[in-house]
Amino acid sequence: MREGDHARLIRYVLLAYDSSFDARGRADQTVQEYHLLAPFTLDGEDAIADPAAQERSLIVNLKPETLRVGGACWKAYNKIAALPLNMFAGPYVQYTLTQSAESVASVWQQMFDLSKEAFPEAIPDRVQRNIATACLGMQSFKKFLAQYEIDTVDMDAAFIRAIFKPQLEDIIDLNTGRTRILVDEMVEDIINIVAASDVRVPFTYKYDKRKNILWVHLTTALNWWHRKRRAEGRASLDSAAVKRQLDERSMQFFIGPGQYIMTKKTVALVGARYWMHGIDISVAHNSGLDVPDSVAPDSIIVTYGRGEADGCADG
Repeated sequence: MREGDHARLIRYVLLAYDSSFDARGRADQTVQEYHLLAPFTLDGEDAIADPAAQERSLIVNLKPETLRVGGACWKAYNKIAALPLNMFAGPYVQYTLTQSAESVASVWQQMFDLSKEAFPEAIPDRVQRNIATACLGMQSFKKFLAQYEIDTVDMDAAFIRAIFKPQLEDIIDLNTGRTRILVDEMVEDIINIVAASDVRVPFTYKYDKRKNILWVHLTTALNWWHRKRRAEGRASLDSAAVKRQLDERSMQFFIGPGQYIMTKKTVALVGARYWMHGIDISVAHNSGLDVPDSVAPDSIIVTYGRGEADGCADG
């Protein structure tokens, strides 16, 4: 998919979640606005990587073993496909239309409380609400079937966790309770190029082996990262957005697991001082970033564009 088409697709995902409007031109040059209310499914081999879209979605990852012929899912699908679903759809739609807004809101709140019990971890609010909404649909279906004395699985916290835990793990880190953002990818790229022994690092940095902190000069690092992302045909962030997202990962502003950015400070490097951001590599590694747990056997200092010095003692 071309980058422009992908951006439009992401836009529709975000607009539809918030029940927003989209406009289309008419032949008489007036504009018709459409309220985006209908739920939809995106089907593909790879899930959307955009963090905002992920938080607004329920991602179902069908692994090869899930679709294995003769497996539980395969058998369940064949049973459902053999049923006369046209006899079910009409009565179920009629049933849902008899529910008042107040009763739906009450059941939704019950499902929200139950999902909080199922996932006591601190996860993003919109992700928690997505789970509650899906559980509302499941509970509605359960009540509909109960009219015909058809018993189903109890909607308890254990059942909800078993159903949604694999989906959540595709979106967030349950240990830290957050989704990946683009600055995580930038930090991965920065750490991995510093850790590569056969690559000349094209930005200014200093590595403190004793504390396992990588100090990075953001301006030179961003210049390199923007070029790298453009060459790969991938999105990046401007300087202001990077700084905001670094603050989200900063232990200065938030206390909790996975906060790997140190308080920025001026660092002396080869006769000059630079304003630098520190990355706690051990925390970054333990929080799920695809990076090594250290970057070099010895402390090193590199200043890009103003001379280089390798193997300098530090601490």
